Amino acid sequence: MPKFSAHLGYLFPNVPFLQRHKLAKAAGFQAVEGGIPDNISIQEITKVVKEAGVYQHHFDDFRGDLSKGEFGFAALPGQEEKFKEYLLKSLEYAKALNSKVIHVAAGYVTEPITVKHHDTYVKNLRESLPLFEKAGIVAVLEPITKNTRPLYYMRSIQRALSVIRAINSPYLKLELDIFHAQQIQGDLTTLIRDSIDDIGHIQVAQVPSRNEPDTPGEIDYKYVFDLIDHVGYKGYVGLEYHPVGDTVEGLKWIKKWGYSF
Repeated sequence: MPKFSAHLGYLFPNVPFLQRHKLAKAAGFQAVEGGIPDNISIQEITKVVKEAGVYQHHFDDFRGDLSKGEFGFAALPGQEEKFKEYLLKSLEYAKALNSKVIHVAAGYVTEPITVKHHDTYVKNLRESLPLFEKAGIVAVLEPITKNTRPLYYMRSIQRALSVIRAINSPYLKLELDIFHAQQIQGDLTTLIRDSIDDIGHIQVAQVPSRNEPDTPGEIDYKYVFDLIDHVGYKGYVGLEYHPVGDTVEGLKWIKKWGYSF
């Protein structure tokens, strides 16, 4: 049976970020995930997470100044030092929170993509993996549809899997966001069955609305949840969607479909 995690970058959007952890716990969640605003210190976030009584199992890496078009640096030639700087900061936070998964962002590419981007991506990932292994943390790569982030480097699931399999480390896995996967390539059954050993985290939202899994859309999520259970996925399923209305009201599908938090 799937176990669900609240993505606090999406759920409870009407309250300040540091109040969302307690609301997630009150709603029934045991685990939360997602990025942390740059202006929040390690001391602040660890205190909030501890007081809320939730587990921050997953953490989005720090990605630079979003207002300047930065969104990670892993695949950007000439930005290797920035990649290392933000990676070390991300690992510091993750270790303090006891997070076991970090989503490493590839970055936006405004010029034509070349082999240099691929080589930089692979080199940065290879060189960072000893740090992940030492910390006992898994790095995950998330392909993102061009419909959401047109300039994002990693827009191909098969290319991400190719990188993961070439590097061949238990500390590098795929973050399979079903919302993106459906738009990038579809054929979710084959994808999940064939890549289950490479998957380090799963996230969900309906297509095209990016709302709750039980809202109208392209994906039969009851089937998808049964499938990931059948193939033996043991990790959390992150609820990374925009609630149609009240977040808690929108969570009723979990019990309706026979699941629990």
